[in-house]
Amino acid sequence: ELGINIRIADPLGESSRGSEGEGTQIVRQEIFTPDGICWLSFTYRCEADIAAEDIVPKDDEIEEARWFTKEEALQVAVSLFDIEAIQKFL
Repeated sequence: ELGINIRIADPLGESSRGSEGEGTQIVRQEIFTPDGICWLSFTYRCEADIAAEDIVPKDDEIEEARWFTKEEALQVAVSLFDIEAIQKFL
């Protein structure tokens, strides 16, 4: 969706050849309504070597993409999942 390559640390080599780094992830499930509407969120800490101005989102999928400081990200976070991931990873 963003046209960038990322590297997710895999120190144990579980997905392919191992790659160094801190293998930090959050897998979270939450039921939000009495009807049982459930969300499952996978969040991974990753590395990307790209400047914000080089990100080119797909027109029909993403309106805008940009980098934030930790403080800015916490101010604009839209979900509990986002807030927990930002606080854990940054």
